[in-house]
Amino acid sequence: MREVRRVAILGAGAIGSFFVARFSGVAGVSTMVVAGGERYERLKRLGLVVNGKTYAPPVVHPDAASAPADLILVALKHHHLPDGIHDLAQLVGDHTTIVSAMNGLDSEETIGSVYGAEKVLYGISVGIDAVRQENRVTYTTEGKLYFGEADNAQPSPRVRTVQAALDRAGIVHEIPTDMIRI
Repeated sequence: MREVRRVAILGAGAIGSFFVARFSGVAGVSTMVVAGGERYERLKRLGLVVNGKTYAPPVVHPDAASAPADLILVALKHHHLPDGIHDLAQLVGDHTTIVSAMNGLDSEETIGSVYGAEKVLYGISVGIDAVRQENRVTYTTEGKLYFGEADNAQPSPRVRTVQAALDRAGIVHEIPTDMIRI
């Protein structure tokens, strides 16, 4: 698998902003936020402030994406997923991997029904105490991202590629042997 060089984050709330902050500044990685409508304008104008530090990641309108991402992290509220998932259409390519950091493991089925199950890894972000107020996010505990295939007894090259990207960004993560059970 290719190294992760382009990261797209769908959802710039508490969890998504955490990922933006962690991937921003990682050498060799381009990080963008996907947003449309009023949210697009607000993020372009105000950026994000995470634990007091200001970030101005590129904000990509869903209709204006120019190239596929290597890794897409979905960090939406569950009720926004049915509409928001279509905002990724221009960013999903042959080598794109999508990881949902949403609660539960049912978002993967929704994402897979649109882009193909082979593009999606299971994921869940737990233990982070992030709180968002407008464009400001604060957290004291970063939690952990559990991710992988349903069975990770022998993690796939795709899982190892995402693991390497998370390592480079300093994101605490774990690849459980049985992702469904965890």
